[in-house]
Amino acid sequence: MENSRRKKIFIIAGESSGDLLGSKIMKSIKENDEKVAVDFVGIGGEKMEKYGLNSIFPMQDLSVMGLLEVISRCLKLLARILQTVRAIESEKPDLILTIDSPDFCFRVMKKLKKRNIELFNKFKKVHLIAPSVWAYREKRAAKIAKLYDLLLCILPFEPPYFEKYGLKSVFIGHPIFDNDDKLKNKSSRAELLKSYNIPNDDVVIILTPGSREHEIEEIYPVMIKSINTLRNNISDLNYEDFHIFTFVNNNTKDLVKFMTYEYEFDTKIISNEIEKQKIMDMANVVLAKSGTNTLEFNMSGLPLVITYKFNWITNKIVKRLVKVKFANLVNIMANREVIPEFILDNADPYLIAEKLNTLLKNKQLAKDQVEESRNIIKDLGYNSKIKASKVGAEKIVELMLRDDLLI
Repeated sequence: MENSRRKKIFIIAGESSGDLLGSKIMKSIKENDEKVAVDFVGIGGEKMEKYGLNSIFPMQDLSVMGLLEVISRCLKLLARILQTVRAIESEKPDLILTIDSPDFCFRVMKKLKKRNIELFNKFKKVHLIAPSVWAYREKRAAKIAKLYDLLLCILPFEPPYFEKYGLKSVFIGHPIFDNDDKLKNKSSRAELLKSYNIPNDDVVIILTPGSREHEIEEIYPVMIKSINTLRNNISDLNYEDFHIFTFVNNNTKDLVKFMTYEYEFDTKIISNEIEKQKIMDMANVVLAKSGTNTLEFNMSGLPLVITYKFNWITNKIVKRLVKVKFANLVNIMANREVIPEFILDNADPYLIAEKLNTLLKNKQLAKDQVEESRNIIKDLGYNSKIKASKVGAEKIVELMLRDDLLI
């Protein structure tokens, strides 16, 4: 079908998980090109660039979490907000899609609205990943409703929090479960272990310290101490029976290498996505940073222990603000600790090491965690025939074409 004209979407993702979700949405929109041809401009990472995005500046400039971390980079973030607003004004897109990263995305939208309300009202505006108003700062929902036309939610209980303020909100499921990018032909665990020269009875552990530099600086030392405690003080296995793989992205690889050297830590650093999948297929357990990455491990059938921490001041502030008991989505949805969490002041290497050892020794406990996690994430779209990214893309295109259909 010949399109009367092309449409333009300005898309903003501020971190690795957003880059992954953005790439899936872009892919689904491009697959729907019989309805509309779309050009993408904005901010994203390597995965979004594969689908035609030329980022106006490196996405890593926005990868900041925590009060002190944001304050320390405030001037640079303010400059990036203004740069983004000016780019939107210049590009005059048909639709703006912001993905997660609320501290940056919402400030962009507020500034855009303040600078030129007439222009702001011409754009269709969509946000993907609802901010966790059910966990803290519930009043944000009213403010967000004034900035967007549509909110795409990944949790089934989220829409009512925003709809009561007049923001159309749709539960689509989690795009991470649109696992068409996973390897089609898996090798057996025995074959993989052999290819890495790892004996069958040895233990393979994955570490994921995060995608932001300040996260890694806080979390990776805890992980290193946990693994060394496990190998040296708790497990009845020998030190050399453990094989540790640390997953990183290309932007954090050098920092992780430096810290690994500084701590004299024995690990293999992995950034290649295909190799990551192979290691996931032969791993025994994962020590993961709390976040979207844990859902990938749930899909892959790996037992987890989760940790997360900020600097000590931000830890104290977060503990006061957050209303929910858990950080992990599986635990939040179950309303109990299915996956062990050691976060904030409780990020204790010895406790983490003990839990890892328990999961390694108690195969039934590990199996139960995997099965229960998989059952819970079905409510987020795991094993669904309907892809969340396809539903999200359809809602975005529908909104973008609404005025055209009325003409």
